[in-house]
Amino acid sequence: MDYEDRLLLYADILGWSAEIRWGDASRCLRAVEQIHQHAEAYNERARRELEAMEGQVVQTEVGPILLETINRMRLTIQFGAFSDHFVFSLPASFGSDILDIASKLIRDLLRLGFLTRGAVVLGPLYHQDNVIFGRALLDAVGIEEHESFYPRVLVSSAVIEHCSKLGHDPNYKTTLRDQTGRTVINPFAMPFDAPDGMINMASFVRDNFFLPEIKGTINRQIEGLEKEDRHGHAEKWRYLLQFITGPVLEAAPKLRPFWQ
Repeated sequence: MDYEDRLLLYADILGWSAEIRWGDASRCLRAVEQIHQHAEAYNERARRELEAMEGQVVQTEVGPILLETINRMRLTIQFGAFSDHFVFSLPASFGSDILDIASKLIRDLLRLGFLTRGAVVLGPLYHQDNVIFGRALLDAVGIEEHESFYPRVLVSSAVIEHCSKLGHDPNYKTTLRDQTGRTVINPFAMPFDAPDGMINMASFVRDNFFLPEIKGTINRQIEGLEKEDRHGHAEKWRYLLQFITGPVLEAAPKLRPFWQ
């Protein structure tokens, strides 16, 4: 067996232990369900079911469809999860796709009121469902434990360099320098630069970014945590607020009207 060069996202929920101690189980369950839905969509059973459908007629909401061929690249995607920890890996050839996926995962958990901390790296890895090991995982865990600190997913310089070699430009879409100068995932990366007043942009932002909802969540979390004298955790939410009002909106000024 040989290791494969893969892009790896390793992350967990920041403040999970405190959430278990002081939060309610139903909130924790919603977060875990969000994580494990991804794991189920990409596990070995789902891959085998997808392969078995090739060339078959499948029933969909719009009626029967002949699934002539399947996207075999999808079968190479791996996702694993345990409690609030999750790992997502792709072959190195996918490039900046890992950053798009990470952006959405962070945003989905943020909508539920949870902060994410982790790293995206590139390196040798064996990964099949929850069986995962290799130098890439060691690197990602080390970054998450010793460098991330704040609710952010750091992106290694090797990932940025690799994406650039593939002709991708992650700095434009899904990575930013945060207020500490580190390269991190942008949960609100715009996939296009729409003209002013374009209805499609408003629809996209409303249906994908949920900015007013997330702004309300951040403010409520800060206020509630301060009242409970949990100042350290409140500071993590302040970091996120400063990150959005600073680097995120500076990178995409057309988002400002949706945040106010």
